[in-house]
Amino acid sequence: MFKTLLILSAFPMLLTFLISDENRNIERRVGEPNKKIKTLQKGTWGGAHIHLEVSEQGGQIEYDCAQGSIDQKIVLDARGRFQLRGTHVVERGGPVRESGSSNGDPVLFSGRVSGKKLELTVRRRDSKEVIGVFTLFYGQEGKVRKCR
Repeated sequence: MFKTLLILSAFPMLLTFLISDENRNIERRVGEPNKKIKTLQKGTWGGAHIHLEVSEQGGQIEYDCAQGSIDQKIVLDARGRFQLRGTHVVERGGPVRESGSSNGDPVLFSGRVSGKKLELTVRRRDSKEVIGVFTLFYGQEGKVRKCR
């Protein structure tokens, strides 16, 4: 009788241990390990009329007679696409007026990467007007004409 009471009193503790151990296993299966965030490869991307320098913080862009910036990490989705806000500044040859806007216009950069090829579209955020559509390749310098 004493053995039966001892076993019965130990059963709830054993059951609690088994359930908590099972919960730990479930958490390990459900809680995915830290997924690596895929970002646009750092370095130089270039093409006709555009040069993009990608850093950890975003990217600096030079176009014919213009420049732009992406001020956040360029994170790609599962299909290699991104859509980020940035700025676009039109450059003009000759002196710049004091009242000229140097902050730039708000734009949306959208792109898709496939291997070492990047298709990039730059669009004004307010009017949705397309500023340009570009094809860039990793490791290539851009061919840009600057207004001086």
